[in-house]
Amino acid sequence: MAAKMILPIFGGSPAVWTASMLFFQVALLGGYWYAHFSNSKWGPNRQKVFHVAFLVLTAIALPQLTKTSFVNSLAGGLVNHPIPAVAVFLILGGTIGLGYLTVSSGSPVLQRWFATTSDPSAKDPYFLYAISNVGSMLGLFLYPFVIEPRIGLNQQISLWQTGFQIMVGLYLLSAFFVKKPAENRESELVQPDSTQTSISWDQRRRWMLWAAVPTSMLLGATSYISSNVAPIPLIWVVPLATYLLTFILAFSGKPLFKSTELGRMLPILVIPLAFTMCIEATEPLTMIAGFHLLVLLVAAYMCHAKLAEDRPSANHLTEFYLWISVGGALGGLFNSILAPMLFPTYFEYPLAIGLACLLRPQPKPLAKTKEWLAGVILLVAIVMLAFKFSGLPIGQLRNGLAIGIPLAIVFVGIDRTLVFGMGLIATFIFSNIFQIASPGKVLLTKRSFFGVHRVIDNKNFRGLVHGNTTHGRQSLIPSKVDTPLTYYYPTGPIGQIFTKAKFMPGVKRVGLVGLGVGSLAAYGRPGQDFTFFEIDPIVISVARDSGLYSFLSRSKANVNYVLGDARITLGRQPNASFDFLVLDAFSSDAIPTHLLTKEALQLYKSKLKPGGFIAFHISNRYLELAPELALTASEVGMTGFEQTDAPVNEEEAEGKTQSKWMILLTDPGLREAFWKPMYWNSVDIPSDLKPWTDDFVNILSVFEPSN
Repeated sequence: MAAKMILPIFGGSPAVWTASMLFFQVALLGGYWYAHFSNSKWGPNRQKVFHVAFLVLTAIALPQLTKTSFVNSLAGGLVNHPIPAVAVFLILGGTIGLGYLTVSSGSPVLQRWFATTSDPSAKDPYFLYAISNVGSMLGLFLYPFVIEPRIGLNQQISLWQTGFQIMVGLYLLSAFFVKKPAENRESELVQPDSTQTSISWDQRRRWMLWAAVPTSMLLGATSYISSNVAPIPLIWVVPLATYLLTFILAFSGKPLFKSTELGRMLPILVIPLAFTMCIEATEPLTMIAGFHLLVLLVAAYMCHAKLAEDRPSANHLTEFYLWISVGGALGGLFNSILAPMLFPTYFEYPLAIGLACLLRPQPKPLAKTKEWLAGVILLVAIVMLAFKFSGLPIGQLRNGLAIGIPLAIVFVGIDRTLVFGMGLIATFIFSNIFQIASPGKVLLTKRSFFGVHRVIDNKNFRGLVHGNTTHGRQSLIPSKVDTPLTYYYPTGPIGQIFTKAKFMPGVKRVGLVGLGVGSLAAYGRPGQDFTFFEIDPIVISVARDSGLYSFLSRSKANVNYVLGDARITLGRQPNASFDFLVLDAFSSDAIPTHLLTKEALQLYKSKLKPGGFIAFHISNRYLELAPELALTASEVGMTGFEQTDAPVNEEEAEGKTQSKWMILLTDPGLREAFWKPMYWNSVDIPSDLKPWTDDFVNILSVFEPSN
């Protein structure tokens, strides 16, 4: 709800996403610190009075803090802040911060209260942590699949406030069961060590490490799967549900497996997963994505089982959760803040897999571990180098041997935790450095907060690749270097508009959201101004400054660039300043939803001159956007027409790919101005479809995997 609330205001810039993640991590840590501090300071019996009062005051304040008028007023004063991350942090803190802080403290507070009661289970209240994660999983699935598709954001906030008020009443009821120290049996709390009177720093470090690695692995797996394997909407729900499931399994009353048993399973699963990652396999999609989730399940379960097995007596319960939250925050901060600056690829994910293997319990000390480690790493490097320079053609055979043999060498060290873990990390590093399985010659790899971008020469083309999605190509044949390829081919929908539309010679100003490799600049004519709106500075650097692409430098139009989220930067342009807008912004495989709402279309329309129109690139693998976009366009007085185009054999060989585009017109009669207007078809809109707004987006209504 918080992300939906601020997205239209601040856009999708890196500062928004990283600041949002940082805020929730800090707030969660703050909630756990408050739970520990108040319990240590006053004890459960006195803490309950303060905590209930705190909840009541929060329940009174929340309706005012989350009012749309208050949010917009607060955002209006912060949107031009010189440091956007600070602005996002402040608006989240000033609106939902208080509510989230109190809710996040609930799990350790209630468990500590329960430990004072005479219930037979009170001696070991940690099973309640498993139950709380069941609640988290329910919320995780209910929001995108039940709540979001049915009610708007303002109603969601009201519903959440009502739930918060019910929760306050339940806390008040629970407080009556908290007993004074003389009445309870805290001296008898024995799980797992009744003699433990203090927590050592070595134990705290272990708790942080066992919490940090699964968190890093979760975030890494989510980024890797959603970019490199299956860029499917809502795919992030599945890794997160898997992660929550491991807490449920680890802290349940009767765990299915011990950490030692899970540690023995992990290498057997990691080796085949590492093989698919090193050879960059993405098919079969279901099997590979499932394997990533299985390894996440076992690795996170092992770490969380270690936490459960090392949990202190209930007297130290709140401190235990505090250090777990510190570890989780460190893992999250590493992935979201440090990793994009340290690594040019998603290396934090294989690194987390390797670290999880290093955390496996060592059955017994073994001799000559250092010698084994040096030998394994040396052999892995030698084998990969030998195949790289062997002269064997790039293909499945060479890749399979160059990766499979080193992984077999690593597997020999399975009984030596250090050897296996470090050998695995070395294999990931060498396969990346030597580019063993790259689909072509990798000329450049750069990473931003929006993902990893690679420029790859393959056959006669130079492509810009993000995950497994190509965002543009240029021919390496000199005579064809000025021909836009892929979705922008001259005979495709957008190519028809630029080359055949009768009115195009009169178009002077064109706004283009999304740059790619700058393919559309090739259609520029003398006297025209092309303004590209691009959110990712790396994309501008690659397309304009790297010397690897020439569409922009060779364009006959005057080309300008505006960096930032399209809704923010377009909003700053004068009204009625463009003859034509092209919306070609993609987040991996599809257009970000905040660029498709009624409010967004109203903004685009206000920037068009009379008679101007919009072209939307809606090609993707999983969403049928045409009906929704046509319906939402009708809400702002525009009519949508769509065209799907596929290449013939000769065109495909020359670099054309299938594409789907829509045009939005203020006057439906303007369709006649396009070349061969019969190719632009009317769109059938289902009667149960609802227009998207900043308040309501239902991604499930357009989900169509066969698309």
